[in-house]
Amino acid sequence: MAVFFDTIVICSLTAFIIILYDNFYQASEDGIQLTQVALSSHVGEWASIFLAITIFFFAFSSVVGELLLR
Repeated sequence: MAVFFDTIVICSLTAFIIILYDNFYQASEDGIQLTQVALSSHVGEWASIFLAITIFFFAFSSVVGELLLR
């Protein structure tokens, strides 16, 4: 279920946020920077900070999960 949620829901929503960004074709950013700029244009400046914290916790939980599986 987690794979479905991550692949279908999160990735699709991220793609929609980027595609609906007004300056998508003129953006000089790539990857997470483009996602942060696009999300900030949709919901406000606080979104880039929220996204950075979310990515940090995702990376942290991945590292902890990998260490616990060893």
